[in-house]
This record gives sequence, C-alpha cells and structure tokens, in this order.
Amino acid sequence: MGVLTQENRVQKNLDTLIEENGAMPKRLLTRFSGLTHVSVAQAIRYGREYYMLSEAFGLGAAGYIGVVASEVRTAQGRRRSILEELLQQATSIFADDLGLLRGAYGGGDRGLIHYRLFEQQCRKIGLVAGSTTHLPETVQLLAVIRDPFGTMPGGISVFKVIETIAYKVVEHQVPFFLAIEDENKAKVYALEDLSYTNIHLEIEGEHAAESNDLVQLLLEIGVSEDVLAATVVYLSARLGAYWNALERHVFA
Repeated sequence: MGVLTQENRVQKNLDTLIEENGAMPKRLLTRFSGLTHVSVAQAIRYGREYYMLSEAFGLGAAGYIGVVASEVRTAQGRRRSILEELLQQATSIFADDLGLLRGAYGGGDRGLIHYRLFEQQCRKIGLVAGSTTHLPETVQLLAVIRDPFGTMPGGISVFKVIETIAYKVVEHQVPFFLAIEDENKAKVYALEDLSYTNIHLEIEGEHAAESNDLVQLLLEIGVSEDVLAATVVYLSARLGAYWNALERHVFA
C-alpha cells in the first residue's frame, strides 16, 4: 500500500508540473471553444505548426522503441521483466500513432500514420505538410521532443506530458475546425470530416492511463522522480511557449 501511495504521489507531482509550466494551453482552448468564424488562412497557419508537433511525436516514439529494446537486451531478472512490459506499453501507444489497430480510422487494422491523417484532414483548406518556414517556438519544441526520446527516462517523460494534455487539445480542435469558413462564409467542415480529431477522441483517454503506467514501470526499476521531473518541466515550458506563439500567429 505504501508503494502505491508513493507512486500516486509521483504521478500527482508530475501532473502539477505539467500544469504549472504551461503544457496545457488553457487560454487557447478557451478561445477555441467560443469560435464562430475561422478563416482558411488562419486554419492553415494553425495546421502547419500543429502538423510539425504531431510528426515530431510520432517519429520520436518510433525511435524510442529501439532505445527500450536495447535496454531489454542487456537486462536480467526482474529488471528485464519490467522493461519488457514497458516495451509492450510504449509500443501499444506508438502503434496507435502509426494508425494500427486502435489507431486505425474508419475500420480495419491499418490506417494512415496519424500525422498524415492530420494532413489529410486539412486538405480541404490546403497543404499543411512540407512547409519550410515555422515559428521559432515550433522549431525549439521539436528538438525538445526529439532529444529526450534518445534516453529511456526521457522518452517516458515525453509520453507523460503529451498524453496528459492530448485529449483536451484534440477535443478543442472540434469547434476550431467546425468554425472554418471559406470566402463565401460557407462552413468547410462537418463533424464527420474530422478523421484525425475523431480517432484521437476515442483513444487519448487510454493513452493518458498508459503513460501513467509507463511512469510507474520506470519507478520500479529505480529511476528517480527528479530525473523524470526535469524533462517534464522543460518540455512543459517549451509547449507553453509554443501554444502562446501559436495563438498569436493564428489570430494575428
């Protein structure tokens, strides 16, 4: 019971750090919830920056599986068993982001990789992938997501932060996309057009719980809370800067 209490304390502390350091874009989400009109130009500005976040997370998680597998290869005994479970949990989240199994949109066991699914969702307004010019805060955030995935505790910290905020972020994409209007003031999207957003509303609750499981497994092999917290704070702060810049960029 004491172990469970300690684990719960750590999870609560990390959740507090995520909130206090700005990872959850509360002001932007509040603004999205009240939108009645978004221009195509505004939507493209949002889409190009958000696409980069989605791609960075998806590809970073892909590389992380190899990092954990390398740790498993040299581990023994109970540590190996825990790492194998961690490998399964991380791969489960990663597989969804690849558009497999739970993450396959529209039925079946395989769909688009999710950053490509977001790109497809945005095609009604224009191209969001392939842009070579991005906000400085976006470029900085991409490195802060990519680099921690090179270490086992760093990758779990990224999962924890991203999956903690993901449901609220995609939930508020619904009013944003439904408010997009063309030059004739006609709505561009209906709810059924939001393939990326809808599949994430289905799976992100599970991902949040699974990221907590990853933290617990890491604690069980002796990784300290401080190691996790350092990356959580830094990533949360960079996310906060990104969301603030994105809001200014979209609604300038």
